[in-house]
Amino acid sequence: MTGIQYLDPEGRIRPELVGQEAEKYAEDITQSEKLTTHQLRRFYNDLKALERRFHHLRRNNDPDKAFYEIQPLVKLMVPKVKYAQNRGVVPEEFANWLGDCLNRIKGPKEFEAFMLHFEAVVGFCFGSGRLKDS
Repeated sequence: MTGIQYLDPEGRIRPELVGQEAEKYAEDITQSEKLTTHQLRRFYNDLKALERRFHHLRRNNDPDKAFYEIQPLVKLMVPKVKYAQNRGVVPEEFANWLGDCLNRIKGPKEFEAFMLHFEAVVGFCFGSGRLKDS
Protein backbone atom coordinates (compact mmCIF):
# COMPACT_ATOMS: atom_id res chain seq x y z
CA MET A 1 0.00 0.00 0.00
CA THR A 2 2.59 2.56 1.00
CA GLY A 3 5.91 1.80 -0.63
CA ILE A 4 7.19 4.21 2.00
CA GLN A 5 10.85 5.18 2.19
CA TYR A 6 12.11 6.45 5.52
CA LEU A 7 15.53 7.75 4.55
CA ASP A 8 16.93 9.83 1.73
CA PRO A 9 19.99 8.63 -0.25
CA GLU A 10 22.30 10.21 2.36
CA GLY A 11 20.65 8.23 5.17
CA ARG A 12 18.71 11.16 6.64
CA ILE A 13 15.07 11.04 7.67
CA ARG A 14 12.91 12.41 4.86
CA PRO A 15 10.95 15.48 6.05
CA GLU A 16 7.98 14.54 3.83
CA LEU A 17 7.28 11.68 6.23
CA VAL A 18 5.84 14.08 8.77
CA GLY A 19 4.18 16.38 6.25
CA GLN A 20 2.26 15.62 3.10
CA GLU A 21 2.94 11.85 3.18
CA ALA A 22 1.66 11.53 6.75
CA GLU A 23 -1.43 13.53 5.83
CA LYS A 24 -2.08 11.33 2.78
CA TYR A 25 -1.76 8.09 4.78
CA ALA A 26 -3.98 9.50 7.55
CA GLU A 27 -6.60 10.25 4.92
CA ASP A 28 -6.27 6.75 3.46
CA ILE A 29 -6.61 4.91 6.78
CA THR A 30 -9.56 6.99 7.98
CA GLN A 31 -11.41 6.79 4.65
CA SER A 32 -13.65 3.96 5.79
CA GLU A 33 -14.48 5.78 9.04
CA LYS A 34 -14.09 2.46 10.89
CA LEU A 35 -10.88 3.26 12.76
CA THR A 36 -11.61 4.10 16.39
CA THR A 37 -9.66 6.41 18.62
CA HIS A 38 -9.14 3.49 21.02
CA GLN A 39 -7.52 1.23 18.43
CA LEU A 40 -5.32 3.96 17.00
CA ARG A 41 -4.14 4.91 20.48
CA ARG A 42 -3.59 1.26 21.38
CA PHE A 43 -1.14 0.65 18.55
CA TYR A 44 0.48 4.04 18.93
CA ASN A 45 0.97 3.59 22.69
CA ASP A 46 2.42 0.08 22.23
CA LEU A 47 4.94 1.40 19.73
CA LYS A 48 5.76 4.45 21.90
CA ALA A 49 6.54 2.05 24.75
CA LEU A 50 8.98 0.23 22.46
CA GLU A 51 10.48 3.56 21.47
CA ARG A 52 11.04 4.45 25.14
CA ARG A 53 12.66 1.07 25.70
CA PHE A 54 14.88 1.64 22.65
CA HIS A 55 16.01 5.03 23.99
CA HIS A 56 16.69 3.53 27.41
CA LEU A 57 18.78 0.72 25.91
CA ARG A 58 20.54 3.18 23.63
CA ARG A 59 21.93 5.12 26.58
CA ASN A 60 24.18 2.17 27.42
CA ASN A 61 24.73 0.68 23.94
CA ASP A 62 25.17 1.72 20.37
CA PRO A 63 21.92 2.35 18.45
CA ASP A 64 22.22 -0.84 16.39
CA LYS A 65 22.55 -3.06 19.45
CA ALA A 66 19.70 -1.25 21.20
CA PHE A 67 17.46 -1.63 18.15
CA TYR A 68 18.19 -5.33 17.75
CA GLU A 69 17.05 -5.83 21.33
CA ILE A 70 13.58 -4.50 20.49
CA GLN A 71 13.34 -5.57 16.83
CA PRO A 72 11.42 -8.81 17.52
CA LEU A 73 8.82 -6.83 19.48
CA VAL A 74 8.51 -4.28 16.67
CA LYS A 75 7.97 -7.12 14.16
CA LEU A 76 5.43 -8.73 16.53
CA MET A 77 3.19 -5.73 15.96
CA VAL A 78 2.55 -6.94 12.38
CA PRO A 79 0.61 -10.07 13.40
CA LYS A 80 -1.07 -8.09 16.19
CA VAL A 81 -2.53 -5.58 13.74
CA LYS A 82 -3.55 -8.38 11.35
CA TYR A 83 -5.29 -10.15 14.24
CA ALA A 84 -7.12 -6.91 15.09
CA GLN A 85 -8.15 -6.63 11.44
CA ASN A 86 -9.44 -10.21 11.37
CA ARG A 87 -11.46 -9.50 14.52
CA GLY A 88 -12.99 -6.49 12.76
CA VAL A 89 -11.65 -3.92 15.23
CA VAL A 90 -9.38 -2.11 12.75
CA PRO A 91 -10.02 -1.54 9.05
CA GLU A 92 -7.99 -3.28 6.37
CA GLU A 93 -6.44 0.03 5.25
CA PHE A 94 -4.94 0.63 8.69
CA ALA A 95 -3.68 -2.95 9.07
CA ASN A 96 -2.06 -2.88 5.62
CA TRP A 97 -0.47 0.52 6.17
CA LEU A 98 0.91 -0.29 9.62
CA GLY A 99 2.09 -3.75 8.56
CA ASP A 100 3.88 -2.37 5.52
CA CYS A 101 5.51 0.40 7.55
CA LEU A 102 6.71 -2.02 10.21
CA ASN A 103 8.05 -4.50 7.67
CA ARG A 104 10.20 -1.77 6.12
CA ILE A 105 12.05 -1.04 9.38
CA LYS A 106 15.54 -2.51 9.04
CA GLY A 107 17.50 -0.61 11.67
CA PRO A 108 17.47 2.15 14.27
CA LYS A 109 17.27 5.06 11.82
CA GLU A 110 14.24 3.57 10.07
CA PHE A 111 12.62 2.90 13.45
CA GLU A 112 13.12 6.50 14.55
CA ALA A 113 11.82 7.75 11.19
CA PHE A 114 8.78 5.48 11.42
CA MET A 115 7.97 6.73 14.90
CA LEU A 116 8.06 10.34 13.72
CA HIS A 117 5.88 9.36 10.75
CA PHE A 118 3.41 7.48 12.93
CA GLU A 119 3.16 10.43 15.32
CA ALA A 120 2.37 12.73 12.40
CA VAL A 121 -0.18 10.28 10.97
CA VAL A 122 -1.90 10.06 14.37
CA GLY A 123 -2.06 13.86 14.53
CA PHE A 124 -3.59 14.07 11.07
CA CYS A 125 -6.06 11.28 11.90
CA PHE A 126 -7.30 13.13 14.96
CA GLY A 127 -7.36 16.37 13.02
CA SER A 128 -9.49 14.86 10.27
CA GLY A 129 -12.49 14.37 12.55
CA ARG A 130 -13.17 10.99 10.90
CA LEU A 131 -12.10 8.79 13.81
CA LYS A 132 -14.92 7.05 15.61
CA ASP A 133 -15.04 7.37 19.37
CA SER A 134 -14.43 4.11 21.15
